[in-house]
Amino acid sequence: MNRSPVRVRLAAQIKMTTQRLTFIDIARSISIILIVIYHYEPENSPDWYSSLNNIGISFRIPLLMFVSGYIYTMVKKPVKYRDFVLNKFKRLTVPYLFISTMVICIKLLVEKDMFKDPVSISSFYEMFYLPSAGFFVWFIYTLFLVFLIIPFADTPRKLNIFLILSLILLLIPIDFPMLFCLFYLKKNLFYFVLGCFICAKANLKLIIDKIPAIALFVFFTLVYGLKLITHASWLTPLIDLSLAVSGIFFILNISMQIDRETNPIKPFFIKLSSYTYTIYLFHTTAEGFAKMISLKIPLENYLTPDFCFVFKAFFVITLGILVPVVIHKIVVSKSRLFSFLIGAKYLPKIALSK
Repeated sequence: MNRSPVRVRLAAQIKMTTQRLTFIDIARSISIILIVIYHYEPENSPDWYSSLNNIGISFRIPLLMFVSGYIYTMVKKPVKYRDFVLNKFKRLTVPYLFISTMVICIKLLVEKDMFKDPVSISSFYEMFYLPSAGFFVWFIYTLFLVFLIIPFADTPRKLNIFLILSLILLLIPIDFPMLFCLFYLKKNLFYFVLGCFICAKANLKLIIDKIPAIALFVFFTLVYGLKLITHASWLTPLIDLSLAVSGIFFILNISMQIDRETNPIKPFFIKLSSYTYTIYLFHTTAEGFAKMISLKIPLENYLTPDFCFVFKAFFVITLGILVPVVIHKIVVSKSRLFSFLIGAKYLPKIALSK
């Protein structure tokens, strides 16, 4: 049976959208893995591990912001601003307050040297204007601020203006205060808007196809080398911007390569992407307890320092990823309340089995 040209075009558009979502989800999974890795860096970390972690700082959060902006634009629907903000409040602010309270309580109860960023009783009210429970939660606070702003970029012209203004905001040599995470909003708004802009006005897949991964890698390496040797402070914002953008597109390129290949890791990355938010919420707590367990295992008696570190790092990072996934699966099938508290949709076992 011959298919009409309209149906053929529609099918092609649906296929392209699915492919884009797939490699975008893979990139989102890579970004959360990089974040989990970054948050495990004990004092005895080898120099090579610390160096790799420092390189990842250049693009891991910009990548997550870019992907968030891209997905927001792809799936957004017409909705009243009040309803949109209320939804984001439930999705972001409620989990932020819940996780902050939980982490503060845990830190006050367990050994203080198990966690970074010490807390006190005052942290319970400071969390309303500072990520006092642990600085990893700044991302959630900042993302909510972004969602308060981005609905106003609701036309192509306004989106252009937002992109320009957010770039200027990023590059101006003025540090914003840490209060209300304005410091992080300044540094990351551009990457979210860039994701929105590219989704709305370009074909990301075609852009990535035109830029070889090796070219991005070489460019990133050269710029990072410049960052290490330069003493010109006025160059720092441009260098950081170059590292972030090239890092974003390098990971997107790798993600698209994974998406094209039929191999065991592709389903893993795609599946993991649906747990990204829960992993972000719980990974540092899971890593903290995994670190406590690893300290009780006397591997130093059997392995060289480097092998011992690699084994413990693998153990802690793996639990930092898997424990939140297990928590998510249990919570969304068992409790409507806890699903609400972690910003997840309550799905009882009957619904999950369908």
